[in-house]
Amino acid sequence: RCSTGNGAIDETRAVFIVKWDFDKLKSWVLNDGKDLRHGVVEIHEIGGGSKTTSKNTKIEYSAREIKGGLYSDRDYLLECVEGRGEDGSWYLVKRSVEDGELYSLKKSHSQGRVRAEVVYEGWVLHDLGGGEGVRATYVENVDPGGLFKGIIV
Repeated sequence: RCSTGNGAIDETRAVFIVKWDFDKLKSWVLNDGKDLRHGVVEIHEIGGGSKTTSKNTKIEYSAREIKGGLYSDRDYLLECVEGRGEDGSWYLVKRSVEDGELYSLKKSHSQGRVRAEVVYEGWVLHDLGGGEGVRATYVENVDPGGLFKGIIV
C-alpha cells in the first residue's frame, strides 16, 4: 500500500499462521545463524555504538545484491529492538540509523553500494497455543534510495 494514501507502493504488511514451534520461528526471524537469505551477501552485528541504549537493542549491518546490473547493490545499517508485548507476543522492530563510526556512507559507496533507508521493518509473533502454531505479522516501509526510488517508490 502507499503510506501517503495515493502514489507508489512503499509499505508491506502480511499475516501468516505458521505451523512451527514458537522458538523455532523466533530463531528464524532473528536469523540466529546469520544465514545469507534473499540476495543478502553480507550480514553481521557491529559495535554497540552511541545508538545502543539497552540490552534488547543491537546494531546490524547487511548488504543485498541487486541482480541484473542496472542498479547498485543496497546496504542497511539498522537499529534492532526486540521485546515482549503485554499480551505475551514477541516483537522485533528495525529502523535505519546513521552512524559514521560504525559503518560510514563513504565505505558503502566505495563498495559500490547505496544505503537504503528502512523507515520501519518488524515482526510480531503470537503463540496460538494448543499446537495451533504461531501468528506471524510482518511489516515494512523501505526507501531503496538511488535510481530505484524514482522508479519503484
